[in-house]
Amino acid sequence: MREVDVYTSCLLPELDDGLIVPETVSRMAYFRQGIADVWDELTAEERALVAASDAVLIDAADKVAEFWRVDSVASIRERDQPPKEAWWWWLHEIAEGAFPAELLPKAARP
Repeated sequence: MREVDVYTSCLLPELDDGLIVPETVSRMAYFRQGIADVWDELTAEERALVAASDAVLIDAADKVAEFWRVDSVASIRERDQPPKEAWWWWLHEIAEGAFPAELLPKAARP
């Protein structure tokens, strides 16, 4: 199954509450990074699904932020220091209101 399929199936139509456990929900960051890496290869339909999924994940930032602080996402973030444009690595800051809103996807901006 492609990363885009996994990412969107876990987040649409809403975040599956069964995924909100350590080292599970935080995998969305890895899937989203993989999607970013092949963005130019996605169809318009896939991009629309990813955009909708992004909005769901950002809306759930309060629910999942704790995992972004302590799961492997935190160590990857510290090691690789992804740019803020890769917002999916920074959901804990989004939940705290410390993330620059202009770097969020347009559909998810306040």
